[in-house]
Amino acid sequence: DNQGALALLFYAPTGRFESDVFGVQYNYIDPAGDGSRIEQSFEAFYRFPLLADLDVSFAYQHINDPGNTQSIDSSNVFSLRLVTSF
Repeated sequence: DNQGALALLFYAPTGRFESDVFGVQYNYIDPAGDGSRIEQSFEAFYRFPLLADLDVSFAYQHINDPGNTQSIDSSNVFSLRLVTSF
């Protein structure tokens, strides 16, 4: 297996919140298995505080040649994440 990633994070990009973050990331995965395809993905997200101990993230991912299937050439994923700490 060979894998690499590059991420860029921008803290407080709007100036409205001290703890909001905008980020982009590129991933490259070259699996070791026979017949496996090289997978590449791109993600963009924005995270901001909703409450004192609750953050919300909106994210988009585009995946080229998902590694677990030969029948799909690309996939788009939209997600909403809630993150809390105790």
